[in-house]
Amino acid sequence: MLKIVQDEALGDQKFFGGNTLSLVDLCYGWLTSLRYVERVMGLQVLEPTTLPRLHQWMQDFKEEPLIKENLPDLEAKLPELETLRKHLVSTNK
Repeated sequence: MLKIVQDEALGDQKFFGGNTLSLVDLCYGWLTSLRYVERVMGLQVLEPTTLPRLHQWMQDFKEEPLIKENLPDLEAKLPELETLRKHLVSTNK
């Protein structure tokens, strides 16, 4: 599904709307939260080798000043997310 988003919706543009952020970029902004899942679960989803343009879009999106100022700090959230993961794993046994 992410490959379709990359190839069909993003194409060769910097952002979904061209060279500037658009509402579509904001709608796909949830993809930046995958970095939390990647760290906590120890897996990679948006790798530069498998989804290069979508990976680059995420990097560009996170560097936009307004976005960068409002993204939560990954390192500060990790302990909370790791505790939640441990709880969920122990509950499902």
